[in-house]
Amino acid sequence: MYNIDKTRNMNLKKIILEIIKDNPEISRSKFDRVYYSKVSYKNNWVSIVQELRSEKLIEVNQLKITSKGLDYLEDNSN
Repeated sequence: MYNIDKTRNMNLKKIILEIIKDNPEISRSKFDRVYYSKVSYKNNWVSIVQELRSEKLIEVNQLKITSKGLDYLEDNSN
């Protein structure tokens, strides 16, 4: 059986990483606007960002992508 939640989570991670990559100095409020212009309001980004931080794909205190995050995007691009 295919895990839909895992796929959705991967897609949200990719969206978040792409937003941060395309906007390296993005503020939280602008990030919020850009994110919700791409994703439904029912998909909160806070828990996904925490997960990305724990995986060291973005920096802990900022919305900045790490080299590991860039590698993740490259490995998971279509």
